[in-house]
Amino acid sequence: MPRDIMNMLRVSVRTYMRDFPELNRLLDHEEENSKEQQEFAIQMALDWINSIPPLSQYSLNRFPYLNWLIRAASLTLAESLLFQLERNDTTTQDPGGVMVSENQLKFLTQRIDRTKALLAQEIRNGKAAAQLNAALGASCGVESPFGISGNTEDL
Repeated sequence: MPRDIMNMLRVSVRTYMRDFPELNRLLDHEEENSKEQQEFAIQMALDWINSIPPLSQYSLNRFPYLNWLIRAASLTLAESLLFQLERNDTTTQDPGGVMVSENQLKFLTQRIDRTKALLAQEIRNGKAAAQLNAALGASCGVESPFGISGNTEDL
């Protein structure tokens, strides 16, 4: 896989998640997710998208809608951060001064699940539309002698 595509995707995911060092005061102005974590999330997102019916074989070199991949990778990173919060018993205050309650964790989990379900439906619909378009060819529709062609200003 070309590095320039992966680098572009990493920058896009960071931008979408607003993961900028200057905004991360609690992390001493470092990125929330490392380069390796971002690349792993992009690969996982690609696998997830390909597994959504109808099955596909997209690659980073040949991907129809980069927004699907960017959003799916961001959700994968958000899930990973939730796992970390849950694992580190976040009902108590951590050294950074952040306190995450059980209700907040539940809310965040539900929001990620809901967003992921909506994205999966969008991907499913997009794949089905692409397959239908490919099956019907460029001229989708029924030929009709009543069709409008040419100048429509006189209508």
